[in-house]
Amino acid sequence: MDNLIILKQLPIIEEQLATLKQEIQSQVEQALSLAVTDETIKEVKKTRAELTKDFTALEERRKHLKAAIMQPYEAFEAIYKDCVSDIYKYADTTLKSRVDEVENERKAQKKAEIEEYFNELQQVLNIDIVNFEQWNPNITLSTAVSNYKKQAKEYLEGIANDIAAIETMEDSVEILVEYKQNLNLSSAIAIVKNRKMAIENQKRLAEEMEARKQAEQAAIAKVDEVAAPITPPIQQPQKPEKDPEEVISVMFMVTGKRRDVRELAGAMKQLGIEYKIL
Repeated sequence: MDNLIILKQLPIIEEQLATLKQEIQSQVEQALSLAVTDETIKEVKKTRAELTKDFTALEERRKHLKAAIMQPYEAFEAIYKDCVSDIYKYADTTLKSRVDEVENERKAQKKAEIEEYFNELQQVLNIDIVNFEQWNPNITLSTAVSNYKKQAKEYLEGIANDIAAIETMEDSVEILVEYKQNLNLSSAIAIVKNRKMAIENQKRLAEEMEARKQAEQAAIAKVDEVAAPITPPIQQPQKPEKDPEEVISVMFMVTGKRRDVRELAGAMKQLGIEYKIL
């Protein structure tokens, strides 16, 4: 193999860059020593332009030389790709595909065995809120089936313990509904607790709003009562006025102190009222 590809001769490049370096450094140092003033600015610009022109010319020569060097290598690389790399890569891809096919079949058999154990253990523990795909273990050929069975047992027993704990709680039905969504007990409890608090707060706000509403209605009713127009009393038909000079007889009994009765009798005499003592 070592003798199949042999480099007969390296590219020979004749260069005098070391000599050119001294000349370039001298030009640059001279340019950098110039003081830039209003009198010398034109000369400095001219010197800078000359340095740029020389560097551009050398860069073009370097690129041309690189292209000339790379041309035979690129031709060799195309031949190498056709005669060597493409063939090896095809063989590698084909063999990998065959290996993957066999290993995937072995993984599928291992997965089927683990899934069967998982489903049987579910029935034993009376769990129906989770399936094998939700557990979704990362099955590899290097891990023994017994290890996966151990993991499945720990996983399902943990769920069984959570369900048993939920059944003892006050809001067990609501918590179980939330637990089925993410199989996280603490999260399910927190969701139900927060929801109940939100409902209670909403009820309290509704009651406060109703109380305020009733108070406002009562205040409005009181204002309306005060401001209501007063209905004038119904006028009774007036009786015809009697003649004050008409002589009438009235019988009445007077009860009082002797002194007061005497004074009353004296007053009636003065008024000209006739009376009889019975």
